[in-house]
Amino acid sequence: MPFAPRRLSSQLILLVSSILLTTGIISGWMTARKQSEMLADSMHRNAALVAVNLAERCAYHLVLNDYAGLEGLLLQTADSADIKRLRVSEPNGFLLGDVVSAPDGKTQRGQLGENITPPASFTTDFLIEGDELIVWQPITAGAPLGWLQATYDLSPIRAAKAETLKKALLFSLFWVICSVGLLLLFLQPLVRAINKLTVFAGCLNEHKGERVAIRQGTREIIELADSLNDASLRLLASERRMVEDRERLRQSEEKFRSLIQKVQAAILVHDGKGGVLDSNPLARKLLGLSEEQLMDKERIDPAWRFLREDGSAMPVEEYPVSRVLSSGQPLRDYVVGIHAPSHDHISWMLVNGEPEYDEERSIRQVIVSFIDITERKWAENLAQARLRLLEKVSSPDIPMAELLQRMLDEIETQTASSIGFYHFVKEDQQTLSLQSWSTNTLSAMCTAEGKGRHYPVEEAGVWADCVRQCRPVVHNDYASLPHRKGMPEGHARISRELVIPVFREGQIVAVIGVGNKPDEYTESDIQLTSLLGDFSWEIVTRKQAEGEIRKLNAELEERVRLRTAELAAKNEELERMNQLFVGRELKMVELKKKIQELERESPHA
Repeated sequence: MPFAPRRLSSQLILLVSSILLTTGIISGWMTARKQSEMLADSMHRNAALVAVNLAERCAYHLVLNDYAGLEGLLLQTADSADIKRLRVSEPNGFLLGDVVSAPDGKTQRGQLGENITPPASFTTDFLIEGDELIVWQPITAGAPLGWLQATYDLSPIRAAKAETLKKALLFSLFWVICSVGLLLLFLQPLVRAINKLTVFAGCLNEHKGERVAIRQGTREIIELADSLNDASLRLLASERRMVEDRERLRQSEEKFRSLIQKVQAAILVHDGKGGVLDSNPLARKLLGLSEEQLMDKERIDPAWRFLREDGSAMPVEEYPVSRVLSSGQPLRDYVVGIHAPSHDHISWMLVNGEPEYDEERSIRQVIVSFIDITERKWAENLAQARLRLLEKVSSPDIPMAELLQRMLDEIETQTASSIGFYHFVKEDQQTLSLQSWSTNTLSAMCTAEGKGRHYPVEEAGVWADCVRQCRPVVHNDYASLPHRKGMPEGHARISRELVIPVFREGQIVAVIGVGNKPDEYTESDIQLTSLLGDFSWEIVTRKQAEGEIRKLNAELEERVRLRTAELAAKNEELERMNQLFVGRELKMVELKKKIQELERESPHA
């Protein structure tokens, strides 16, 4: 209750007083009501008797038509107490006699000749109108002679009821005052004891180990005092244990901090909400963040972010500590990338996370360790890129232009670029020829002509500095270069570029360029592009060698075909000559046979 007193004694007094006062008022009201009902009932009975007797006497005067005697009877009867008015009328309501009792106690005649409205049925009837009781009594003498109307004053009854209620209220107040006094005498030692226990309980933390003495009180108060004394002793013992535990915890934390500072692995310690509690120097170095930035005391560069294994930005809910906190399980061998503006390359980490729980099985802290696998990741990416290049160009029938385009697409993907080109350099080291654009460059960025065109190095733009200087060049702010040349119509817009030369036997044989990476090109991009560019030239030279071999094979096959045709023609000629000689020999044999036959037939034989 908003307005109830806060002290126990006041609440008890208020409660008892309210109960006693309410009980007294209800009791007085019920007594007054009962008395008024008894008085009213008594008045009803008396009025009925008076009315019956008076009606019989009035019947006598009406039978004799003695209206003077009737009026005298009414005046004599009206002098009695509580009767305010007596009226006698004919059965139809015409007044025959009317007597009114004045406020001073004297009776006087009323107005005659008026009509009143009697009840519908010719029987005794009682009506209460305000402070008046009206009795209608029929006057009969073998037949209806008229009506007697007697009006009684009820105000004395109501006054008696009010007086009774007043006395009951005064008695209730007196009873309340006496009860409160007795209650105060009874509660004073109890309240004093409770107040003493309350003060002791409120200062229990400052008076640990002390005891409170209660000599008087109920069993419950004494038991409460014993409980507080026991709590005081236990609180003192608990504080001593807590101090010892804090000291052991401090020593343990110092040992733990010393360990993570010395361990040869990057360590971060997070609290149960993900905030950083501690870190070692290697972690700050690998993450590219200061201790103040890790502790959220200094702003972190918005460009800093975690990366997924595919190179896309990692949302906060996928951060190592977020995964441990959400799952409640250890994290094992989780690969993440770190893009830190303070580093010139993306670092790749193998992350493990271990949650630690408190007594309620809630995560108290999370220990996250990082192992730098950048070189291994870089080598894996390079090996996979080479394997994909080999798979893309494995077909022997793939044209050189498509082969170069596929190699540019792979280099473009590995460096997160959006434009790429491939030039051959002639043996004179002064002539360039554009061989191919990447697929994205042709489809979305560049419509300039020039594929296959030969032009000298001095006419090329700033990208050709790699040929002039015989080393890779990076232009991360292309628009600010003072010696850049304009772009031909339809050429892709350049914001930054990386161009590397490919060497063979000390000579530049090709130039490969990529551009428009969202971030700046780094040393890692240069190394990756150089290795993939060198590997691509191996494929180009092998493709060229395969082309030469196919060309030589085709020439040899053509020579064999021609020689075979020539030999076949000579064989046909020999066969024809052979058939001719065989025919002649057969004819000679036949001729010899005929000669021999002729000689045998001749008489000279």
